[in-house]
Amino acid sequence: MEVHKLLETLHIAERLKDELRHCDTSKGRRESVAEHSWRIALMALFMQDEFPELDINKVIRMCLIHDLGECFTGACRLQLSELRFDRALLGRMTAIGLPAGLASVMYSAANVIIQKAINLLGTDAAAAWSIFWKLDGIYWPVSNAIGITVMTFTGQNYGARQPERIRKIIRTGLGMHLGFSALFSLTLFLTRYLTVRCFTDDPAVIAEGVTIICMLAFFYPVFCCVEVFSSAMRGCGNSVMPTVLTLFGTCLLRLALLYTVTFPHLSNWTIAICYPATWGATSLLFLIYYRFFRWMPGQKSHT
Repeated sequence: MEVHKLLETLHIAERLKDELRHCDTSKGRRESVAEHSWRIALMALFMQDEFPELDINKVIRMCLIHDLGECFTGACRLQLSELRFDRALLGRMTAIGLPAGLASVMYSAANVIIQKAINLLGTDAAAAWSIFWKLDGIYWPVSNAIGITVMTFTGQNYGARQPERIRKIIRTGLGMHLGFSALFSLTLFLTRYLTVRCFTDDPAVIAEGVTIICMLAFFYPVFCCVEVFSSAMRGCGNSVMPTVLTLFGTCLLRLALLYTVTFPHLSNWTIAICYPATWGATSLLFLIYYRFFRWMPGQKSHT
C-alpha cells in the first residue's frame, strides 16, 4: 500500500476510538469500538493454543478489521422510539411466509378427516394408528430440518445470483432427504414388532399396528421432492406456487380419496393409501414444475 493511502486508512480507522458501543466497561464507562476490536484480538491471541487447527493470524486480522465499516455507519443501536414498519418489506415477508404457513395448516385440516375415518374402525384401529403416528412423528422434524437447510442456502445463493449453486444445493438436498427417508423406512420396518410392543401388550392392537407399518414404511422416500423442491422455491422467493401444489396434492386430492375410496370401502388399507398416493402425486407435480416451468424468479422457462 502506498504511504499516503496507508496514512489515510489509519486516519479513518481512528474514528473508532470515538465511536461508542452499547455496552460499558467494568468501571461503567461506555466502551469504544476500537477498544472492543483490540480486546477480542487479544483474546484470540491468548486462545491460540486451544484451537491449534485454526490459522490464528487470520483470526486476529478478522478481529481487528471486522468493525471497520462502523467508521462510516457508526455503531448500530436499537432505539425503540425509532422502530417503524417497513410496508414494502412487510408485504414481501407476508407474501413468502403466509403461503408457507397455509401449507402447514393444510396437512392438519386433511388429517382431521382421516382421524374421523380411523375412529369409525373402532378402538383397536384408533390405538394402532396412534402408535404409528408417534413413530411417524420422528420422521417429520428431520425432514423439515433438511427443508429449512435447503431453503436457507438457496436463499443465500439466489441473493448472490448463483443459479448453478442453487441446483447443486437441490441435488444435495434430494440426496440427503432420500438417504434419510430410506434409512428411516428400513429401520421402521425392521423394528416394527419391537417398537409397537413398546406402547402396548394388546395382541389386537399390536397386529394392526404392525400391519399399518408394513403398508406405509417404505413410502417415505416418495415425499422427498415435495420437501426439497418446495423449500428451494421458497428460498428463491417463490412461495405461492408451492402452496398451490401442496393445496392440491395434500389437501384436495387427499379429501377426494377419502370421500371416494376410504369412506365407501373403510379399512386400514384405504386409509393408508391416502398418504403415499398424495405424496407421490404432489412430488410429481413439483418435479414437473421444477423441470418445465420458470420456478426461479429471473430464470428462463424451459418451455
